[in-house]
Parts: sequence; structure tokens; C-alpha cells
Amino acid sequence: MSRRNNRSKVYIYVATAAMLLFSLTSGAQRAAYGKMSAWVRQIAVEQQNARQRAGTQDGKQKTTLNDNRSRLCALMKIDGQAEQVLEKHGCRALAKIGNVYVADIPLNRLASLSADSRVLRIEARQSNRLHMDTTAALIGATNIYSSLHLPQAFTGRGVVVGVQDVGFDLTHPNFYSRDLKEYRIKTFWDMLSTDTIGSNTYVGRTYNGKEEILKYGHSRDNLLISHGTHTAGTAVGSGYNTDFRGVAWESDICLVNNAVGTDLVLIDSADVYKYTYATDVLGFKYMFDYADRMGKPCVVSFSEGSHQDLRGDDILFYEALEALSGPGHVIVASAGNEGTQTSMVPKPAGMEKAGTYIISEGKRVGVTAESTDDMYINTLLLRETGKIDTIRISTRDVFAAEDSVYADSITTADGKYIVEIHGFNSCYDKDMKAYDIIVRAPKNIGREPYVYMECEGMDVDATMYISSGYFYNYMCSRKTGNAVNGHNIHSPGSAPSVICVGATAYRERYTNYKGEMQVSNAVRPGMRAHYSSMGPTLDGRIKPDVVAPGTNIISSYSSYYIEANPEAEDLNADVSRFGFNGRMYSWNANTGTSMATPIVAGTIALWLQARPDMTGEDVMDVLRHTCDQPDPHLDYPNNEYGYGAINAYTGLLYVLGLDTTLGLDKMSTEQPQKARFALNGKKLEIVFDNENGMDSNAGTLTIYSLDGKKMISTNIDANHNEVDMSMLKSGVYAVQLQTGDTKTTGSTLIRL
Repeated sequence: MSRRNNRSKVYIYVATAAMLLFSLTSGAQRAAYGKMSAWVRQIAVEQQNARQRAGTQDGKQKTTLNDNRSRLCALMKIDGQAEQVLEKHGCRALAKIGNVYVADIPLNRLASLSADSRVLRIEARQSNRLHMDTTAALIGATNIYSSLHLPQAFTGRGVVVGVQDVGFDLTHPNFYSRDLKEYRIKTFWDMLSTDTIGSNTYVGRTYNGKEEILKYGHSRDNLLISHGTHTAGTAVGSGYNTDFRGVAWESDICLVNNAVGTDLVLIDSADVYKYTYATDVLGFKYMFDYADRMGKPCVVSFSEGSHQDLRGDDILFYEALEALSGPGHVIVASAGNEGTQTSMVPKPAGMEKAGTYIISEGKRVGVTAESTDDMYINTLLLRETGKIDTIRISTRDVFAAEDSVYADSITTADGKYIVEIHGFNSCYDKDMKAYDIIVRAPKNIGREPYVYMECEGMDVDATMYISSGYFYNYMCSRKTGNAVNGHNIHSPGSAPSVICVGATAYRERYTNYKGEMQVSNAVRPGMRAHYSSMGPTLDGRIKPDVVAPGTNIISSYSSYYIEANPEAEDLNADVSRFGFNGRMYSWNANTGTSMATPIVAGTIALWLQARPDMTGEDVMDVLRHTCDQPDPHLDYPNNEYGYGAINAYTGLLYVLGLDTTLGLDKMSTEQPQKARFALNGKKLEIVFDNENGMDSNAGTLTIYSLDGKKMISTNIDANHNEVDMSMLKSGVYAVQLQTGDTKTTGSTLIRL
């Protein structure tokens, strides 16, 4: 089956077919649903349905329907005088990014706004999920990420690293310089802050400078989660007095605390629609704007996301991200943690039926599907007794219904099961028919009766994808599922302009602070972690773009989270705890593509230090030429590894042009495994770590300028392992160490 373009996130289905088919009250304006993304459409339906229910009671409608307190943050495309359109409908433009507006919209004006002929599209969705596999981190292990062997000359200095996430402890010593003399978080926007009096931001408040940020202490949601403290530490942490140093450990830090599903309990019900991916766009813009004011390049790390769809609900989202990207502006996002999940059911022409079981932690499941022609979508309720109840819906009836929405139901001894189908043309191929399918049950879906969904049509090529809930092939022995892995890259990692990151795994064990060994059955070291989501995207593009270590990555954890949740299960993954300024902090092992993403973002910061005008396309070019290829049996790029495993050092040599200036005959593209370079003033010391002793490390040290000129060449042995560089001017130099041992042969970059 062919695939085309791309967009996406998790559906929150609350509308019923009845809500979509109701007659509007006299005088109310019908919304133009075709201009709306699915979630915005649901909100419009709820608003109009609420008006119908309320009617006029004593000549007045409910206050919540008439006032402007409940508002939506959405992306809009407008043809004509946008300011005039927004003002007419009581909206406010929050930002203009390319041809896309981020707008604040009163919910009670949503219908009239959509009906305006100048409005082309209104789009928003909620909400992201974090890409952290905490269970795997607790029971297993792999690569302990600490103090990567990165080039000494490049540390991220002069680059802004932005992290948009949740759960920040702003006081952690990991966000100071290593000697604690500099506090490196320059600006922080907490979208959940309640200190909004006088604030100039759409939601929450910004905090600037050391005194103001440290006084605030932590993001509002940090008592619930420590995710952002960990990811930021991985990208930019100094390591304080440990080896757990982040990648770009001398960069400037800009943080945005957005909202995910965990945070909804902290948000007033009147404000919940303000927190969408349109608000996330404002967060990305905030970080890039700060970097531009400082005259520095910026890379942003985003370890969140949600499912793709066939409706095109991320069309404007992706357009805005592309407009934000450019020279010195790079966005990096995680692939997702659904690699182990069966997320797709293909039904090729010539096969009469294909399906699988659907399960959920609640009473509702969402499925999206597409087909080349009309077919039947069957929902079977199977019992161990052999009884089967079936809801059989023809997609022909779906498209014949008003608004192309059709619902059917069946009442069993357990209660009423409802199947609702929305029909539309696929955003990737207008010749393909697509469907959003919602199943509602009287109890949690996954217990008897088991719910099995299938596509039927001998001559039809069809595919189903899970959008909320799970596919599962073996629930009841009476019917076997056809679900397979893949096609589960999350948005916005699936966006063409975003660098999408998958995860690899390494060692299978670590010891926590209690002295307990944590062990799991890991994949072969360096291979794709089992949980890392795989492509292609729903329009057939290869994703992820690159992979990086993501399993048992050790980074900073929040003191406020530890204090508020002393018995939290994830604290068993603390590898050590320590006091600082009267508070208890920790270093914690987390797992997921959430952890791999800031490693890639930090690496790109090193490259931006070398070449500040790099674009996302430039980064892709570096990945294409320098990534390691963990599985030699695969062609690259592919939908498991993208271009392969990121190599910070080889990539930096490529960015600087040293791979061609010096050539492989003069300079290695790898740093030595058993030798370290220490620069003390103008003297370069070579420290060997070799069980055979120093004598076996005798060799030659050669220093080159970046234009390829040989500056120094000298012999190195047990008694002569220090080189005087005082005759050289300040700048960056390439150092090649050549010995008789492959483990002590290699190169590095130093900055005088």
C-alpha cells in the first residue's frame, strides 16, 4: 500500500455520533468541521451540544458558554487580513511563524470563526506523552552513560541548548559549571506557574537570571515527575563532582516546562484547552528567540510526542516547526517507546479478513484505518463459551451518513458496546479512504468478552493502526491476530524538518545506591533497544534518523521529587545520592528514547560550536556520512537505526572538514580507547590506561592546525609523555597519537 505525507498525536475521543448529528438550536452558527483537526472538531461539537442541552433557562445560557474564560490555543491558516479576522471573532494572535498563526481562541466563538470564509484551517491537539520506559530502567540495564570521550576542544560553549520537557529541579548542581562558579540556566519558562500577575507570556511565567530562577526553585509539576531534570542533565549537565557529565557541558541552558497528561491535574478546567501542541510551538519559539537575542546558535531537545494519524492533524504543526528551523536553529525529538508493541494490521488484497484484539486500560480504544475501496469493519465480542457478538459496519454507510459519521451498538449482559466510525480521505493520498474508529465499552477493554477488530474485503488493500489503547494478537485461543510491529514513530519526531532519535542499549546491569544489582536481558551491546519505535512514517518516509544510547542513562534527578515521593518506585534506580546546599539530590538511571534524544541534541551543540550556521539539513548530511552502523546485515538508512548510531567525534571531524584536509592516512577518525589527553596551560599530557604498562605505549604524537599543516611531531614513551605547545597561537588543533597498540592509537581536538 502506498503512503504519502505526514502529521500526528494521541486522540482524546469524547464526541458520540449523536453529538455530531444533532440539529443546532435556532440562531446558532454551524461549525465548518472540515477546516478543523479532529480534536478541535470534538471541542466545537461539545460546545454546540452543550448549548443545545442548556437551551435558554430563564432567558440565559450557562455562563461557561457565554463568557470568554475558556479558551483554546491553536494553530491557524488564514487567507487575507488575519488581524482583522482574529479581531472580529475575539481571538488574539500569539505568534506568527511563517504563514502559520498561533492564536488564542474563545471556545464560544470557535464555530463562527471556522465558518469565516477567510479561515482555511484550525488545528490543535492534546496531549504529549513522555518517552521514558521506567519499568525497563528498574528491572534492567545497559549502557551507563557517563563522561563520553568527547573532543576536548568542543564543549558547547557559545551555544544555547534548549530543553522543552516537564519536571525540572532548577537547583541541581548539574546545571552549574563544574567548579560551581557559573549558574548556566539563563532563562526558564514554566507554563504551569500560577504566578501570572504581570506576566507577559500566554500561560505561566518566565524567570530570568540566577537569583530569580533559583528563588523559584523548581517547575510546578516537579513534585510529580523528574523527567526534565534527567533529560536536561544528559544534554548539558556539568556532572558536578562525578563522571556523569552531559554532552555539551559548557553550553548555555534555556528551559521550557510545558504540559503533558501527567500535568492535567494541576491545570484549571477553564484553562485546559490552552495547553496544546500550539503552546509547544510557542515554547520552541521562546528558546530560539532567546538564542537569537544572544547571537548564538541553538539546538532544542524534545523528549515527548504522540501517535501519527491519517487525518492530517499536524499539518500546521509541522509547517510551523519547519519555519522555526533554519541556520543555527535545530529541533531534535524522540521516536517513541513502542518498538515492542504490535501497532499495525495489514490486510492485502486477496486476503478476505485481517484483524487483532484491541485492549485498553480504560473503557475506550481508538483505531485509525485506511483502504483502497469500501470494506466492512467488524468488531467481534468473543467469549470463552464460544458465543460471538458482532458489530458489522460497511464503510459505504459511513460515507453516506451526515458528516461521514456512523455509529452502531450492541447490548450484552455486560452492557452496551458502541462502535463509532468517522470517514474521510487520507491526508497522504486523496484516493485512499480513511477512518477513525472508536470503541466504547461498559467496562475496561481487555477482559472477557475479548474485543477483536478486523477489516473485511477480498479485493481491498487495507491497514489498521492503533491510536489509543493497544493491539494484541493472543487474547483468546479461538481467534489469532494479524498485528505486526512498526509504523509507530511518534510526532513531532515524524516531521520532515525534525531530527528523530531512536535508542540503542549496551550493558545489562548496574548497582543502585542501596547496593542492589539491577539486571535485565538486554539486546547485544550497541544494537537497537527493543522498546525504540520503528518506522516508516505513515506516508512511507524512513524514521528515525539516528540512534543513540538510551538504556540506563545516568543523569540528574530532582531533590524536590525525592522529598515529595520518598517511596516512589523509580527512585530504586538512583545510583547515588548526595547533599548540596542543604538538599538531597541523586543520580538516577532512566531508560527510553527520551534519554537518547538529549545525547543527540548535546552532540549537535558541539557541532554548532564548530559551525554555528548549521541547519537541520546540514545535520542530516553529517549523520549520513559519519554514523556508525551497528547491524552490518542492514542497508542504511533504515527504519530501525536511520543512518545509524551517532558518532560525536567523527561527526565533528566532518563538520570541520578534517576528514579531507588531513586525510585518514594522517589522522584517525576515532579517539583512543586507552589513552587520555590532558591540557594543563600550554602543556599537553598523554595519560595511558593500559594493563601492559607505559613502555608498550611508545609512539609518535603529531599536532596539526585545522588547515592541515603539521605543527609539532615528537616521540612519546614512558619517560616523555608531555608536549610543550607554548610556541603555538591560541586556537583549535588536531592531535594524532600513533602507537603499536590499536587501543592507544587515535586522535583528538584541543583548544589552546
